[in-house]
Amino acid sequence: MIERYANVPLARVLKRGRQWANIEQEEAADRADMSREHLQEIESGVLHPEQHEVDRLATNYGLDIRRVGYGVNVLTSVPELDRAARTLWIEWLPIHLGEMPSNEEVMHRVAVGLRFLRDLPRLDPIRMRSDEFDMLISALDVDDPELMVQGARAFRLPWEEARVLFRPARVRRKELDVTSRVRGLMQA
Repeated sequence: MIERYANVPLARVLKRGRQWANIEQEEAADRADMSREHLQEIESGVLHPEQHEVDRLATNYGLDIRRVGYGVNVLTSVPELDRAARTLWIEWLPIHLGEMPSNEEVMHRVAVGLRFLRDLPRLDPIRMRSDEFDMLISALDVDDPELMVQGARAFRLPWEEARVLFRPARVRRKELDVTSRVRGLMQA
């Protein structure tokens, strides 16, 4: 059973967001118009950033300010797929898909993102929450006959676990599609 993410300190999210964006601390400080020491104090949690500082840092790192917020902690949020931006959002972390990625590429990128988000060693299996899995399958071609094999490989899952998880993906995807259409009709 996968536990929900606890609320994460804003300082950790800003530091990890910088690392995910592959930006050195000195460069991040320059871009945000602050000293490296000031950024270090923010990232270590010694100093809580001003709202405009959070805005600048989040923008520089490609983070969605609605997901990050301005509080001491970043609250849990629902994973989502932004089809227009070709980005999967898991918590505060953006996973960019690029143009026309294969199932294997999507699963690999999500696996890398989840490992990063959860600080998992490279060879540990990744177990997704149901809402994360739903978001993932909404981005996949569920008719791909290699889906289970690719899922087992990307998430380092034992074969039986991958089979149980990915075999009903086609049915689950249809359920999600119907649910989203009904919600759309209700909001219209």
